[in-house]
Amino acid sequence: MWKKVSKEQEKKTIEKIIELIDKYDMGLVSTIFLETFKPVTYIGAQFGRFFLGPFNFFMKDDDINTILTTIENRENLDKILVQIEERENLKRIKKLNGEKNNKFTKRKGILYSIKELISKIIKFRV
Repeated sequence: MWKKVSKEQEKKTIEKIIELIDKYDMGLVSTIFLETFKPVTYIGAQFGRFFLGPFNFFMKDDDINTILTTIENRENLDKILVQIEERENLKRIKKLNGEKNNKFTKRKGILYSIKELISKIIKFRV
């Protein structure tokens, strides 16, 4: 019933997990969760197989087995944690750069609107 999972399938599953975490902006929460439960992931995956096994029949492409096999391997959890941290760092850098750019564009916008107002006043007099 439980099939072996190839390295390519594990890699795709890791990417999907990271995309979901990134999509919902759950980097910090998932890092804390994964670090906390890393020592018991194998046991957790076995419990998952026991309780989710009956639903595996209804899932396509043997999704439950692929996810559980990927998560029970601690090396994969380390890969997930490293990639989450990299994405969070990139977000921080983009946010810092974006804040600098936003301040500049706001100032430019205010100056532009004042200049536009003055030009309308001058045109109105003529």
